Amino acid sequence: MTRKKLIAAIILAPFLILFLAIAGVYVFLQTDSGRALLVDQVNTVASSPGEFELELGPLDGNIFSDFTFQNMRLRDAKGEWLSAENIAVSWAPIDLFSGTLTVNAVTAKTLSVNRQPELPASEASEEPAGMPSLPIDIRLSRLEINEIKIAEPVVGQPADLALLMNFNAKINDIIHSEIKLTELSGPGILLDGSVDFDPARETLALDVKLDEPEGGVISRLLALPGYPAIKVDLVGNGILNAWRGQFSASAGKLFDADFAVATQGAEKITIDLNGGGALDQSLTADIPLLDTSRISVSAALIFDTTNTEVTLTSANIENGVFRLQASGNIDPSNDAIKLATKTTLRNTAPVNDLIAPATISDGTLDLDILGTFEKLTANAILTAVDLDIDNSLAAKSLTGTFTSELDLAALTTVPLTGSAALVSLSKLPDEAQSLVGENLDVDFELAYGVESEQLTISSLRLLGQHVRAEGRGNLNTSDMSATADLSVSLDDLSLVAPMGGELIADLSLSSSDISQKLLGELKARMANLDMGEEKLTVLIGKEPALSLSLDLDLVNESLSVLDINLATGAGGVAGKANLPLAFDTIDADLVATLPSLAKLSDLSGVSLAGKAALNARLTGALTDPSIEGSLKAANLAVDGTSLGIAEVTYNASALASSPIGEFAAKLRHELLTANAKASFAIPDYSRLELSDIALSEQKNKVTGNLTIPFDGMPLFGALKANIPDLATVAALLDEKAAGSVDLDATFANDDGKQSVKATLGANALSLASADLSVEKVTGDIVVTDAFNTPTLDVRANADNIAAAGQKLKELNVSATGDLSDLNYRFDLTRGLDPELELAGSGSVAFTDRYTKLRLAALDGAIADQKIELTTPLSLNLEGKKIDLDMFALSFGTGSVQGSGQYSPDNARANININDLPLELVSLVNSAYAFTGGLDGDIALQVRRGAPAVGTATINVTDIKLLGDEYAELPSFANTINADLKDGELAFNGDVKGLEATSIDLSGRMPFDVSLDQSRILIDENKPVKLKIDIDSDINKIWPLLALDTQIARGQLVASAAVSGTISVPKITGQARLGNGYFEDVEQGTILKNIVLNADISDADKLKIEVNAIDNQGGTLATSGTVDFAKLTNPDVDLNIVLSNLLAVNRDEFTVITDGNIDIKGNPGKLNVGGMAMTRDVQLNIGGSVAPNIVEVKYEEVNKPGAIAKKELEETEPSKIFLKIDLDMPSRVFIRGRGLESEWKGNFKIRGTAAKPVIEGYISPVRGQFAFAGKSFKLVDGEISLLGGETINPELSLTAEYAGSNITAIVTISGTASNPTISFSSTDGRPEDEVLAQVLFGKSSGKLSAVEAVQLAETVAALSGKMGSGGGITGFVRDTLGVDVVSASTNQETGEAEVSVGKYVTDNIYVGVDQGTQSGGTRAKVEIELTPNISVESEMGQSTDSSVGIFWKWDY
Repeated sequence: MTRKKLIAAIILAPFLILFLAIAGVYVFLQTDSGRALLVDQVNTVASSPGEFELELGPLDGNIFSDFTFQNMRLRDAKGEWLSAENIAVSWAPIDLFSGTLTVNAVTAKTLSVNRQPELPASEASEEPAGMPSLPIDIRLSRLEINEIKIAEPVVGQPADLALLMNFNAKINDIIHSEIKLTELSGPGILLDGSVDFDPARETLALDVKLDEPEGGVISRLLALPGYPAIKVDLVGNGILNAWRGQFSASAGKLFDADFAVATQGAEKITIDLNGGGALDQSLTADIPLLDTSRISVSAALIFDTTNTEVTLTSANIENGVFRLQASGNIDPSNDAIKLATKTTLRNTAPVNDLIAPATISDGTLDLDILGTFEKLTANAILTAVDLDIDNSLAAKSLTGTFTSELDLAALTTVPLTGSAALVSLSKLPDEAQSLVGENLDVDFELAYGVESEQLTISSLRLLGQHVRAEGRGNLNTSDMSATADLSVSLDDLSLVAPMGGELIADLSLSSSDISQKLLGELKARMANLDMGEEKLTVLIGKEPALSLSLDLDLVNESLSVLDINLATGAGGVAGKANLPLAFDTIDADLVATLPSLAKLSDLSGVSLAGKAALNARLTGALTDPSIEGSLKAANLAVDGTSLGIAEVTYNASALASSPIGEFAAKLRHELLTANAKASFAIPDYSRLELSDIALSEQKNKVTGNLTIPFDGMPLFGALKANIPDLATVAALLDEKAAGSVDLDATFANDDGKQSVKATLGANALSLASADLSVEKVTGDIVVTDAFNTPTLDVRANADNIAAAGQKLKELNVSATGDLSDLNYRFDLTRGLDPELELAGSGSVAFTDRYTKLRLAALDGAIADQKIELTTPLSLNLEGKKIDLDMFALSFGTGSVQGSGQYSPDNARANININDLPLELVSLVNSAYAFTGGLDGDIALQVRRGAPAVGTATINVTDIKLLGDEYAELPSFANTINADLKDGELAFNGDVKGLEATSIDLSGRMPFDVSLDQSRILIDENKPVKLKIDIDSDINKIWPLLALDTQIARGQLVASAAVSGTISVPKITGQARLGNGYFEDVEQGTILKNIVLNADISDADKLKIEVNAIDNQGGTLATSGTVDFAKLTNPDVDLNIVLSNLLAVNRDEFTVITDGNIDIKGNPGKLNVGGMAMTRDVQLNIGGSVAPNIVEVKYEEVNKPGAIAKKELEETEPSKIFLKIDLDMPSRVFIRGRGLESEWKGNFKIRGTAAKPVIEGYISPVRGQFAFAGKSFKLVDGEISLLGGETINPELSLTAEYAGSNITAIVTISGTASNPTISFSSTDGRPEDEVLAQVLFGKSSGKLSAVEAVQLAETVAALSGKMGSGGGITGFVRDTLGVDVVSASTNQETGEAEVSVGKYVTDNIYVGVDQGTQSGGTRAKVEIELTPNISVESEMGQSTDSSVGIFWKWDY
């Protein structure tokens, strides 16, 4: 093969292969198998099973020229919805090489449409959206469908049509196109049209007619209301540069239109369009800015054939509402477009209807479009004049600018930005106007996603002078899901409310379908809140916060406000509410909690404690709802007074118009339960009517009716209080009071002035806090013009008054006048010795600037000494300034004068006392009974920033204490002089007149009164100098101490001096007492030969030595020191040694002991510790515990609110701490009630002196229990202290008696204050049987009458039920004048006998025993020779007799 042939083969081979492949495909597709494969592939590619399915029938013919399909089926998820039969296609594939798809004809025998298809949603294309374009041109010459069958579901009725379309057919050099639509079962041809174009003459002829009767298929496809008849005519003819045409169309009465079209020009063709139309009201009602008036249209366009540019020179569209003007051009060669439109309102009424409730007086819209077919920019300017929204918001003008940049080549997003300004705002509420200011600016940025169908608002801002709002959100228009966030802030709350601070609110909204439901959350908070009053600001808090959830159900047309949570400084509010979208009803549940009522204290002016919760439910019409709920306050306390639990229930209807309802309240306290209820009404919110008021607490009641107008007019009604037991009412205020009170009060309108008349009656009143009691009080009160300038007329009387230890028989008070000049009078009598009678008068003035109290007259007498106010007393209070003018008061021969003044910068006081009788002191406290006279002068001057200056001289002469115990005490005198200046107080004083006694005191110390700090100042670092000298026989001054049960004698000589400073003092001094004597009469303690030596020199320590002895030679020795390095808190170190000291020597109790006790510490904490060991202890526990007849006295203790006889003041906890060990090794003798015993034990004493804690025990060493002549051996036991708050030993003792026929056991148990004695036996006999065997040696059933009586008395005595009188046998003893009467059993004969005897002297006893048999009488004589030895002799009626000597040892 030649080189040329080889190259040619290489070049031609690919084309040959391609040709052979095409030829092979062509041949294959001419076969049945090829055509079947092609149809199958098309069906598969075009179908999506279950969603969209295409089924083509068998294919016949040549696929590359003419071919047919027997049928075609289209199916969706519901099945077949479209089918076609006998489809024939003729085309020319060769034209594809020229870029044209030429289809000569498409015909079909039938086309059936059964229903509207349900096609699947198209998937988002990854290709950018824009104007669609095809890679080739398509030319169709003929389309013919012989029968189109449209089923009833498609257009509402079945239709049978035929369609014929011919395009660009050439007939005699004229290009002809036609369309024909025929209704086969109806009127015939519906649409008939033709277009003829003569290229040679450049003429164009149009003739298109549409004529369908009423109810036709076309009107149904267009869904025209009523399916009217449709007529359309389009006719035109002429050369292209001078063409004329007419167009007219109508649809029944719905609309009609006609237009004329004219062209002119060759290269630049001018096209004029003129005409118009009108719409029926049924169409314009739903189309904005259109009415039934004719819409006129005129437009002029220029078409440049050289560059295909189209210029809109003018366009005008207008009707009765608006006018639209437009101009611009389109340049296809450069893909450029420019368009400007201007819309002007001609009639604002339709626009105002559209934007109601807003209105405008004028408005325009300018729209400019600039760019290319691929990228366009649209700018719009909207203006509105005199905007008014429901007469609540107005603006002189509204101007908005809007911009959108569109990328039409890849139209994925339609963006829009804009801003608007509202100028000269008005008609807003004053608060809103202050926030917004005169102008409001709005701007936004949003974008609409074409493919995602989502509208996104990336920014929305509103800006006023003091308010700012920002928002963002999105809306998906395909599924209507949406989200939004809005934030609003106010920078000055004072503009809208009486408070300062800022408000920030955030609102979040979301919805899966805004046509169904909208959910939201609101969070609002305040910052730097200032309520204008500090107390209220603290209550609310600086940053209160509110949060809630919203659920807007558009399907059920309801709004739910959920999870409401308002948090404040004092508490919170939580709850929920439901409202229909009509907002005509409400159903809300709210709970307000106050976890600490103490936070309301400052605001309420009283101290509160406890917690409270309020429940409320609102229901009914939103414009006038009803409410019901409850209030509960737990642990409620007012001013420290515990009130317990308060519970209130309430209900009311017609809240917005005229509320009416009732409430009931209960106060539950541990001391009482109080109830309250009332009905109320508020007609037109003009007044509050309270009816059937009932407050009750047991028998205490308050009832009445009261009306309170809201217009400031007087209230009217009546209240009646009946309080038979004031105690429980007072207990509510933590006050102890008693008595009964009756009050009737009437409120009335007295010619426009508030009148109050009240009558008061009270009996047996007492008030603990004031130490006051009154037997009876009556009073009448009349107040006129109570709310403005009250005028009072008061009359009151009180009988038998006791106050602060003083008693008055009667007090009468009256007062008349208004508060600026209230005149009062009073008179009183004491009714006791010394008698006191007083009468006085004066006035009180209350003004906004000052209060003035004046006592003009005071006359009377006490103990026959005249009392008279010789100079009236006047007290003025003005702001912080107090003035007491000079007054003078005479008491008998004495007098008191004084005056004073106080202000923040200056204070002074002057008092002069002249011969004032000391007998007056008995009026204050009758326990102080003495005579004498008092003279003195006191002056004090204080200025801010300067030291105080003052002097004082006090002389008390002829002081004489009254009373037998002071009979030997002579009269004495006391003098004190003091001088204050330069921050130092110098003083001296003495006591003279006491026998063998002199006392002198003098010194200097830092002392000042400061107005800057409003207190007394004592500088502990400045010099101090004190000196005291005492020389006295203490027996002469001991009565002054009123220690009646103690006696002291001895000469005391003492002197002391203090120098240095209070913080670092220097103390020198000494004290001596020799041959002293002390006796405690109650305890029997006697110390004699007392020697006291105390010395302190330059050192800080005071050395003390004390020695004394008792009557039996026991000793007491004390030594130690007191360190005054800290003058106000000295350190103590003392040691006390006791040796064989008779510490207690009482009839029932004596103690002889040794001891070593240390006392260490300071007054703040003093430790007392050591040990004591007793040598001998004698305790007699006595006899019976009760007298024959017990008088049971009772006393009510802690009755709620009752007055105690004497309130004990709380004392400070003891600062003396104990740590003492007490050892009792032996010789602790306990006797009484038949017990003779010796004990031993030990105790530990801890705790404080005020509350000692004693733990320990004593146990028996030996002993016996003697009962009815029988001896019980003490075999076991213990007496113990367990360390409790009370010292009450616990007893556990057991003794045994062994008789001839019984072994008896006696048990002593219980406590020392309430011991229990019981008898038992080893064989389990009853107690009375055991006692009968012990006493008489026989069973209880065999006792004689006398023995039975004695047994009963014994049981009674042991149980403590019989006293020292002795019952029946005691009565016999007293009657016979003997000492002994008893019944017993003779040990030898076993017979019962009675014994009677008497002590002739203390040591000789004579008695007689009488048996039950004759000759059973025996005489007995007992003589006690010593305490341990006695002689007994007996002689009977027979010759038998006996003499014996007995010895016993008493431990």
